[in-house]
Amino acid sequence: MLTKPCRGLLDQGLPQTNKPVVPTLAGSSETSLLHQLLMQESNLRMELEKQITSLQNSVYTIQKDLLQKNKEISELKANNNVMQFNLSNTGSNVGKAVVFSALLSHNLVNVPNGQVIIFDKTSVNVGNGYSTKTGIFRAPVAGVYQFTLTIGGNVVNTHANIRHNGNIIGHLYADHFHDGQYGRATLTLALHLDIGDEVWNVDPDGQINQVIIGSVAGLPVSIFTGHLIVAN
Repeated sequence: MLTKPCRGLLDQGLPQTNKPVVPTLAGSSETSLLHQLLMQESNLRMELEKQITSLQNSVYTIQKDLLQKNKEISELKANNNVMQFNLSNTGSNVGKAVVFSALLSHNLVNVPNGQVIIFDKTSVNVGNGYSTKTGIFRAPVAGVYQFTLTIGGNVVNTHANIRHNGNIIGHLYADHFHDGQYGRATLTLALHLDIGDEVWNVDPDGQINQVIIGSVAGLPVSIFTGHLIVAN
């Protein structure tokens, strides 16, 4: 039998002992949630980096396109300046075209010394600078002109002078070789004329039996042409 002191101890209960603490379910859930949040943050960071890289590539492409557009705009401006320059020059010469081509409708025989050689027919006479009545070209516009004189001669050698306001500026010589044939000579020159300046052709020697041929087989032989190259 237990003595009274032992029974008293039992009635009071046995003393408590320290046991190891086992993690609760709530603590495990918090750790898992934290891990998920870190994973989501990492994924978001990677997605943001991808978007930033894509935006950087887009900005680079836009900058490249902008540089190309600026280059094209510069080229268009340069072309526009050239076109405006050409248009301004063209516009300054509008209505100033001058060109003529004068022919002989018949042969000229025994042309007197110093007589004007009158080409009595024109195929074109823009600007009406050449007169088929006088054989004189009178400049309607100031500028640089080009003139070409072709003379066909027969029987004897044929000479001709080009005169500018009375001054000889050119001479040609159609050499006759054989009877029944004709010689031919051509002279081309450029000349600056003021408005009203005159250019014409003369026979400088007036040889007997000299023939200036107008045409052969319906085709012109002796021709006087001129045109305005550039107006002042």
